[in-house]
Amino acid sequence: MANSPHPCPACYDVSDDISFTSPRPASSRAFRLLRIPTRSTTYGLVLLSGTVALGLASRRYPAVLPTFVSTYAGDVLWASMVFWLLTLVRPRGDGRQLAAIAFAIAVAVETSQRYHAPWLDALRASRVGALALGQGFLWSDIACYFVGVLVAAWVDVMLRTRSR
Repeated sequence: MANSPHPCPACYDVSDDISFTSPRPASSRAFRLLRIPTRSTTYGLVLLSGTVALGLASRRYPAVLPTFVSTYAGDVLWASMVFWLLTLVRPRGDGRQLAAIAFAIAVAVETSQRYHAPWLDALRASRVGALALGQGFLWSDIACYFVGVLVAAWVDVMLRTRSR
């Protein structure tokens, strides 16, 4: 602010404060946030397996869960599973991009439920097809997918910042 006639930050040339010859120390939080560490495949597999197990359990044993949880947990966990799959495919991928892609995939699968071809309905009638593709379009499922991706992305951020 030596060249500034006024003490307010908007009145001076920011380039005076930027030094291109000496980078920020590696311990600086801002510098660390710029690095995208590789996600652990082990953590990814554990999170994916745990999410699948919880999702299957929420569908298999709905009576032991509160009604609200048993109604929406499977959809939330399904979207989280899509996010964990993407982190395994792109371990160095940007979390925001992976979350956006996971949400787009979830919405695409949900909107595909409005299309009823005989072969697709036959696939959805099977247990695996119903779990992977769903059975009927619901707007509430899209909200659940948003929550699921958001929670998975938050867990991803927490695990990656903790490991630094």
